[in-house]
Formats: sequence, C-alpha cells, structure tokens
Amino acid sequence: MKIVMPLFQFEYLHNDPFQFSGEQLKIGRFSANEEIPSIDLFSPLDIEYMTDPSWALIFDHDDITKYCIKVNFLLLSFRIFSQGKPPFIQYRLCKDNIKKCSRLNSTITYIHEFEKNPIPYTKEELLIIDTGFQNLTKMDGISPRCHNAIYFLFLAFHHTHWIVSFMFLMNTLEAIFSKDTPGAATETICTRVSSILESKPGCNFDDIFQLYEIRSRIVHGNIVANKEPIEYLKHLHHLQDIVIECMKKLLNERIYSKFEDKETRDSYLGTLNTCR
Repeated sequence: MKIVMPLFQFEYLHNDPFQFSGEQLKIGRFSANEEIPSIDLFSPLDIEYMTDPSWALIFDHDDITKYCIKVNFLLLSFRIFSQGKPPFIQYRLCKDNIKKCSRLNSTITYIHEFEKNPIPYTKEELLIIDTGFQNLTKMDGISPRCHNAIYFLFLAFHHTHWIVSFMFLMNTLEAIFSKDTPGAATETICTRVSSILESKPGCNFDDIFQLYEIRSRIVHGNIVANKEPIEYLKHLHHLQDIVIECMKKLLNERIYSKFEDKETRDSYLGTLNTCR
C-alpha cells in the first residue's frame, strides 16, 4: 500500500529519490494533481496548500502495521539532526484505500523567534538522519526508560504552549538521567547532563540547574501560564538545545545500549559525575 505525505518546509539538492533504511520509507517527488484523491475530506484550501510541496515522504509496503510510528520516528530524527527548522507533514494521502487518508491535527512545532530557517538538504545530510533514525528505533526498544524519553520528546515537539513543551523536555532528561531511588534528584540530573555534554558552553551544571529551577517554579505555581510567553521562550530554546545535544550523543555514540539493564545503566550513569 502506498501512502504519500507531502513534505512541507523541505528542499532537496538532488533530483533522485532517497530511500531510508528498512526499504519502507523514502523521499520522492510529489505531484498534487496525481496524488490527492477526490474526496470530501480535503477542502479547496487543503488542496491549494498541498500544491506547494515538491517532495513527499512515501511509505510503500504491503504491511502498514505501525507505519505511523515509523514515520514519527523519522520526523523526530529530522528534528534532532537538522541544522534548521526540519520538515513536517500535515496530510496522509492514499489512493489505494481512501480510509487511510487523513488530515493531522498537530504537527511539529518550532520556536520561530530563535530557530533558523530551513536549509536545503544534501544526500550526505539525509544519510546522517537515516543513521539517527535507525538508532532511534533501536533505542526505543532498549528499555522503558528509553521508550519514555523518546515519547516525552515527541510530545514536547508537538505542543504549542511553552510550559507543556518545557515540562516534557525536562521529563525527557529525567527519564534518562534520574535516580531509581525516591528523593530529590535535581543535583544528580544536572551533574549527569552537564557531564555527558562535557560542560560545553550553555551546558554546564549551573546552566541546567537554572532551567531546573524554572521547572520547579512552574510546578509550584510561581510562573503563570500565559498567552504571551516571550520572556520564557529563550529558556525553552536553551533547554531544547540541551535535550537535542543529549539525544545526539546517545544516538551517535550508541550510548543507549548501556540502558538495556539496570546494572549496566547504573554503572554508566555512575561515570557521569565529573562536570559540576
């Protein structure tokens, strides 16, 4: 079954399609006239909107089990490894079975005030994203901690309110770096995160501790959720950068493999104590 998802905010510097690992997903040319079914689901405005993309993410396989999860993992890999704002999808088109067509209610969000505009992708950059996609898929199956961290990260990138995104980003760090025992974990998490990132600029203990203080103020009602959060968006962007850098490190160096069992995980986390 062929399911076509127009890629918005995507440019590619090559003409040939790009096949991702697993042979089920690829990026290929998109023609709205050829791919949009004539059904009531899509309004004239939807159809006009879909004439803009020239590329699409294409799933083409007989087994569509969990294909949405695979697509989400791939788009999350774009979010982690892209240099600018990554592409997103808003529609699923399927002429083979119109019941598989849909309009998505939520798409990946961006902090427009601080994030760079998208840049055209090269084949080499897509290969990096493909490797990240493979490792993210493997990481998800390693342990409940890894699965939850990825799930929280996905939620963080699909909410429009800064407080929700901020809390889910913190949940991502907590799922990976927190202790198993009850009690305060702030110092442990700040130490471990700064250590794995080698206290590079913006990622030292004090940087992360200050962001954790914002989390605490949110939980205790000292920061009011509001519709004009511009003063806090810079902190959200800072936290987002830290979480993305952690994920890159875990995926690129396959550190996630150390989280398969408690003994191996605790042994590894015990080494992250040098960068306060």
